[in-house]
Amino acid sequence: MIAQQEAARLYFKYRRVTEMAVAVDPDQRTHRAFRVPYLEMLADDSSQTARWPYSATAEQLAGIRVDPTGELGRPTPIPEARDELNRRDGVTPTPEELQRRARGHQLLGLFLIDTDAIIRWHWVEAMERPEDMDTFPTASKVLSAAEAVARPRAADDRAHS
Repeated sequence: MIAQQEAARLYFKYRRVTEMAVAVDPDQRTHRAFRVPYLEMLADDSSQTARWPYSATAEQLAGIRVDPTGELGRPTPIPEARDELNRRDGVTPTPEELQRRARGHQLLGLFLIDTDAIIRWHWVEAMERPEDMDTFPTASKVLSAAEAVARPRAADDRAHS
C-alpha cells in the first residue's frame, strides 16, 4: 500500500478490501521494480493522448464507477466513491495525499514468485481496461493460482527424488 504505516493502519481499520496481508511502500519502490503502471493524470485540455493504463484524464476517471467493498450500495464515480468512504470513516486526506492524487494513481499488482525468484503468476489492477479499477482478485482466486503454480513444481520435485 502506498502510504505511511499509520495511515495504512487507519485505512484497514475501516476497509477490509482483501483478506491477504498488505505491506506499506510509500516510495512505490516495489511497484517500479515489478513495472506496475503508474497512471499519470493528464489535464483535460492536454495535447497528449491518454494511453491506458499509463495515462488518463480526470474526466475519463470520473466516468468510471466503482463500489469496491459493496458498502456504497451502487457503482459510484471514483472521486465521489473515495470522498464518500473517507467521509464515512472520518478520514481527511493529508496535503501529501491530495498532491499525489493530482499527479496520478499507482495501479496495484499481485505477484506469486517461486523459490527460484521466477514470477509464476501475476495480476495488475485495470491493466486491460479502466472499468476494472478498484476490482481485485479474491483471496480464493489467489490461493487457486498459488495451488496451480505449486502443482507442477511438486510433481517435478518428485521426479528428481
